[in-house]
Amino acid sequence: MNELTKKERGIYEDPKGIDPLLWEELNKLDRNEVASRASVQYNTNNTCFLIPFLDRIYGCNPTQQFIRDTSETAEELSFQLYLVLLNYLIRVKPLGISGRMVTGQELKGGDFFFKGPHVLFTRPLEKRFDRDPDAFTEAGLKSKDSMGSPCDLPQSVPQVPKPGECGTIQPVRMIWSND
Repeated sequence: MNELTKKERGIYEDPKGIDPLLWEELNKLDRNEVASRASVQYNTNNTCFLIPFLDRIYGCNPTQQFIRDTSETAEELSFQLYLVLLNYLIRVKPLGISGRMVTGQELKGGDFFFKGPHVLFTRPLEKRFDRDPDAFTEAGLKSKDSMGSPCDLPQSVPQVPKPGECGTIQPVRMIWSND
């Protein structure tokens, strides 16, 4: 990826634009308590939380105010990823895993949040697969996170999330043909 200047990236795209109050809030918290609540590891050697999320492990150093991808194929991190991981560490509650999938509409304000600027960007998929539902299904089954076979809801949703996906949150990707 080309290195873009802050002006070229725009607002809410540069991780350096994260509100410093988030870092301040995280730094005020007890590291061991945060690690326990978030079900993540805290490495005292490099003062870094190790956060498993979306098949990667991210290192978050609150003191030096940075987050990095620890994988060999590390990618540049987005403002949104910083925002998600910081808020997760600060605000997660130790509720445990219920095994029940929760949709965006069930969350307080979720019916509003997942519309407008937060709506899933499906136009490229619709354009590519609109007239070819078999190709859409085939592409979904070949994806890295596929369960390997088509099935009807609710069986297509794992009943118990894998431990360690951002502690207690496991995103689930479901595909279905256009209604």
